[in-house]
Amino acid sequence: MSLNPGEIGALLVALLVYNGQLLIGGNWALAPLATDIDFWNLRIVLGLLIVVQGFETSRYLLIPHDQIQDQITLAGLAARYEVRVENT
Repeated sequence: MSLNPGEIGALLVALLVYNGQLLIGGNWALAPLATDIDFWNLRIVLGLLIVVQGFETSRYLLIPHDQIQDQITLAGLAARYEVRVENT
């Protein structure tokens, strides 16, 4: 899915208008956020780091992002470079 700049701009303007109306009406407030960090949060952050690092690694290996497709995953790269992975 791709959005053109006009759609993104319209969304930002709509959010600005909506939040401006709430602010003028005195009803604008930030939602309370939980501050506890548990193992689940750590797993999510590390997973995001691994995904981002995978794309950065491909950039330094001179693999253009438009050539990265579904078949080029960690398993695909392992098969391509003859790295043996045992399934348990």
